[in-house]
Amino acid sequence: MNTDQVLLLRNRAIACFAELYWWVERRGMSSANLSDSKNKINDKFSEMPRWAKEYVAGWCACRQAHLEQKLVFFYTIPDGRLVSTHRDRVDFYGALDIDPNEVFDRATHSGHYWVIQQGTEERIVPYFVHEMEHKPVSEKGV
Repeated sequence: MNTDQVLLLRNRAIACFAELYWWVERRGMSSANLSDSKNKINDKFSEMPRWAKEYVAGWCACRQAHLEQKLVFFYTIPDGRLVSTHRDRVDFYGALDIDPNEVFDRATHSGHYWVIQQGTEERIVPYFVHEMEHKPVSEKGV
């Protein structure tokens, strides 16, 4: 495969990843589904030489970091409510007069969520969420 062919494949791979990230930014996607989609694209372009794959991987790492910085927030779910750990949000536990120990003790799940803006509304979509194992803070020696 000559250099021009490799560059063409590399650019096609980046176009596929750009489209994937465009959809993720607008719709949200679980971590597992995102990984599966990325693996399918990588498999499609597996014949590229290592230097081209590394270039594409670097592009993806930059895009992923930008996306996560912009859209992923950590939440815990006490009694079915989403409560943010980010002070700049209206659902920040402190703004809701909830003690941090109470949030941790009562949380059933914690994880990262996409916050998707749709006009003036926001939609919260799970990215990576796990069930919490509980021990009251007093038993942890905290």
